[in-house]
Amino acid sequence: MAHKGLFKRGLISSAPHTNRNKDVNMKYFKQFSMAFLAVAATAASAATNQPFTATSASVTLDTSYLTTNGYTVSNVGSATYNSSTGVLTDPVSAVSLATSPGPIDITFASGAGLSLKKGLSTVKLLNFSYDASTNSLFGDISAGLLLNLTNQSLLTATTVAGDFGGSALGNVSTSASTRTLNLSASNFVLSDAFQTFLTNNGVDPTSMAFVASIVKSVNIGTVTPAVPEPGTYALMGLGLVGIALTARRKMAA
Repeated sequence: MAHKGLFKRGLISSAPHTNRNKDVNMKYFKQFSMAFLAVAATAASAATNQPFTATSASVTLDTSYLTTNGYTVSNVGSATYNSSTGVLTDPVSAVSLATSPGPIDITFASGAGLSLKKGLSTVKLLNFSYDASTNSLFGDISAGLLLNLTNQSLLTATTVAGDFGGSALGNVSTSASTRTLNLSASNFVLSDAFQTFLTNNGVDPTSMAFVASIVKSVNIGTVTPAVPEPGTYALMGLGLVGIALTARRKMAA
């Protein structure tokens, strides 16, 4: 009689209720299947790849900083590095959208990146991606047994320009057409997320500030500087004239 309560709750079937239990089980199976398909569909639509045309990204490093502080740089994976110019070339592998319209996410070549060596210490930065919603550069960072992070927000660009097929990088709609990708990002600082992670784990963020100091800019394609409107030139001219007249009056006085 130990299972009497279980029979009452329908958790163990008895012969007279076999058909009813089958119906109940089928009902739950269908509900579970529909829920599973819904989750799968959501996951599949979470990031939609967009056809794109782009040259490889050029990550310009500060060679003066590297030399002064004794860092040696080498390329990893399919990335290439020119020690004379300080330019690391990293192929772009995908451009995706999580929402439409919305900001794009740029993914660089898998396993590619750079290695920084100073004395006996080596820091590797691999698997980069760029999130246009926060203007942040993500990547894997490892420093032996001390640090090993995957897809971590590392740096945030404070100066950004670019477009994807003429649309602002933060407001792109999905399309089957191939579009040109252009990006110019510079003046990097440690991202808030990275600083928070370091602080929470007892690491002074200034100890990793060299990462932001090393990366000068990330460029993809060609970004055309904004040209002032004719009216803007006129206002600039009037402003210069006003400054000149004011200076003359002060001298005359």
